[in-house]
Amino acid sequence: MDAVLYGLPLYANTSQETALIRWGDSLAEFDWTLFPGPSMALPQIVGLDDGLGVNKLAVICKVGGGTGVSIAELHIIEKGPDGTLTAYTFPESLWQEQLPALFDAAELDGRTFAILGYELVEFDHAHDGPEQDLEKPSSGMIADFETTDWGGLRFRGAFCLSPPDSAMPCYVAETSAQILYKDGIFTLQDFHLYSYY
Repeated sequence: MDAVLYGLPLYANTSQETALIRWGDSLAEFDWTLFPGPSMALPQIVGLDDGLGVNKLAVICKVGGGTGVSIAELHIIEKGPDGTLTAYTFPESLWQEQLPALFDAAELDGRTFAILGYELVEFDHAHDGPEQDLEKPSSGMIADFETTDWGGLRFRGAFCLSPPDSAMPCYVAETSAQILYKDGIFTLQDFHLYSYY
């Protein structure tokens, strides 16, 4: 893969940065967060091969972190016939709105479950702190991306509940989903739910 990502100052004498991508003879700048806060997690750049050779790049950038927060962004770069590089960003609404719409939680005979499709994960109210509002599961503030052994992409996130009348996150399970991408459009499929224990 003949591609490199450089982090450059966006303006002289400022801490803002921009991403410069060189892919073969093509160059393009993108206004992405590359080095947020003290974590200094390095961005990743990976060539995606759909059987016709590397024809797309995936760039994963950490954009936020802290207590209860770990957020990355996924950008897909395509090269046009004239060498122009165009970037498409995985929409935050997919993991903040569409994925949680598939979540459910239930209590049965003193046992509490996180539910995603046909998968259940039991969690312990006493172990996980104060009682959670089972009516409002969310994805919290956890979003990460990884490449798979077969050259695909997966989203990794969380199943979050909060105490009633509070926004304090209580992460009770992990989630993952396969990312499909075509012509600037991202979709999720093959959802899974995992226990923290």
